[in-house]
Amino acid sequence: MAEYPNAKVILAHSNPVKETAEMVNKYPNVFCDTACLSKENLTKLRQKVTDKSKILFGSDFPVSHYFASRFSGKTSSLEDEYILTAKNYMF
Repeated sequence: MAEYPNAKVILAHSNPVKETAEMVNKYPNVFCDTACLSKENLTKLRQKVTDKSKILFGSDFPVSHYFASRFSGKTSSLEDEYILTAKNYMF
């Protein structure tokens, strides 16, 4: 990331949280997303990252809908799930 400062890098899924936060804080061109983070890890990430604008909303949508509908019998629409996911992770 230091070698290519003009490249924008997104650390998908932000795991492990501690190392992700260290990279985001160290490099101006590094960002992270919230896809697949538990509420606890999202809270930790928000506490550790100094510039909150570098935490990008991510839901792995519509992958979550596929698995929810296949394995749990959930029948909500993609739009309903997107709205619910966004509300749960709003800063």
